[in-house]
Amino acid sequence: MITTLKGHSVAINTIAHFPSPTQEHLLLTGSYDSTVKLWDLRQKQTVSSFKGHDMQINCLEITPDGKWFASGAQDSLAKLWDIGSGKTIFTFNLHEAPVTCLKFNPYELTLATGSADKTVKYWDLEKFGLVSEREWENDFTKINRFVQRSQKRQEFKVLVLIQMANIFSVLLKMQ
Repeated sequence: MITTLKGHSVAINTIAHFPSPTQEHLLLTGSYDSTVKLWDLRQKQTVSSFKGHDMQINCLEITPDGKWFASGAQDSLAKLWDIGSGKTIFTFNLHEAPVTCLKFNPYELTLATGSADKTVKYWDLEKFGLVSEREWENDFTKINRFVQRSQKRQEFKVLVLIQMANIFSVLLKMQ
């Protein structure tokens, strides 16, 4: 069954699925209206709405345990959220351009954030401090994320890809 979910006032820019099989009926969406919404696909409705950015949401990422999520936006901020309380845990504000990608490390409490300022920053989620930073040589107007785990070492590589289209649509298959 295919269904349409309505809740954002304008188009959706990004979607994140929950990693846990017990939460597979939940979905996060980020929109040009600067909000993030938590959806229950079984009930076909919004469960929560998260407001904290001033501009469009570019990217979302959910922690492996499904308790937190991170959002990156056009306002150059990345935010860490508690899904249960609906509150912001921390705001990462050291990027100088829109945050376009982010990824949690599944093996330790760190978050990588990528930005149109041509940097990737690695954050400690226990002390909420910057661990390290890397610069990219290329200038991309929009960065998409692809993070892969190295088979030989416990390291993560962030590969920068150019987003070829600025419009996409998503069909949700309901079981």
